[in-house]
Amino acid sequence: MLTAILIAFTRYPYVERVDYGEKYIRVDVPPVAPGAAILLVADEPMSHVLPFFPRDARFVGVKNNLIDPAMTSRLAAEVAHIVREHDGPLYALASPPGVNEGALAAHRLRRIADSCAPVVSNLTRRPLELCRLERIDAARPDDR
Repeated sequence: MLTAILIAFTRYPYVERVDYGEKYIRVDVPPVAPGAAILLVADEPMSHVLPFFPRDARFVGVKNNLIDPAMTSRLAAEVAHIVREHDGPLYALASPPGVNEGALAAHRLRRIADSCAPVVSNLTRRPLELCRLERIDAARPDDR
C-alpha cells in the first residue's frame, strides 16, 4: 500500500535537458573572416561554441570572471598586447547582446553598427551575439 502511494505521488524531477537530435551539440556560426580574433566579452558560458568557428580563429577573453581591462596583472597586459597587435579582423562574442561596451572601449574598440549576427546553439536558451569590431582610433568622418 505504501509503495502504491509513493509511486502515485512521486514526480520525476525537472532537469533542463537538450532535445535529442542528429548531433549532441548543434551550433550555427555566421561567416567569420579568415585570421580573425574573437574577443570574449561576457561572463556567460560560451566555450561550447568555439570549436564551431573557423580553425584559424583566435579566441581571447577580454572581460569575464577571470580578466578585466581595468586589471594591472601580467595576464591583462598580455591580453591588451594581443588585441593591440592583431592585424586581422576582430569580433566580439557576447551574451546578452551589446554587453560590456566599456571593456571594448578600454581596448579602443567598438562594435560596427549593423554587423552583429546571432550564434545559435541548442545548449543555450538565447543566442550569443557575434559583432565585427573596429578600432576607435581609425580615421572616420564621424569621429571629428
